[in-house]
Amino acid sequence: VRAKEDVADGLKFTFESSDDVLDKLLDFIKSERLCCDFLSFQLSVVDDNAVMEITGPKGTKEFLEHEVGF
Repeated sequence: VRAKEDVADGLKFTFESSDDVLDKLLDFIKSERLCCDFLSFQLSVVDDNAVMEITGPKGTKEFLEHEVGF
């Protein structure tokens, strides 16, 4: 994780945009959406950064900090 930022209803993470990291981010999204259908994921790639924003209902930020450990 290059950076973590609070957003209104969740968190935004910045990573390097290598193929390996993008594969891991997609695997993470695929597995998390099965168990946590209340989360919304947005993944974008800009220059050498992959940015993943995870949002959801009230308490999402705290849930992610506990579950993901960031």
